[in-house]
Amino acid sequence: MYKAKNVDTDKALKYINDSRRYQQQAETLAITSAQNIMRELEKVLILQKKFLQVSIANLRKEHIWMVFRMSYMNWQKSWM
Repeated sequence: MYKAKNVDTDKALKYINDSRRYQQQAETLAITSAQNIMRELEKVLILQKKFLQVSIANLRKEHIWMVFRMSYMNWQKSWM
């Protein structure tokens, strides 16, 4: 078994604390990045929902106009 001699415990403790601090910073960065990605995805979903709602509204208007136009054409034919 290896046994270290003349180990500077202050340096070892500093290294351990620095390593912990670095790990905490890396975890915080990963969490923050994930949160930012989720926020951006939420924005995309909101935009997609609005786009779909507008598309559906436009399709309904177009359908209503088409039904009206067909009814009008049928009405005109009935008068001829």
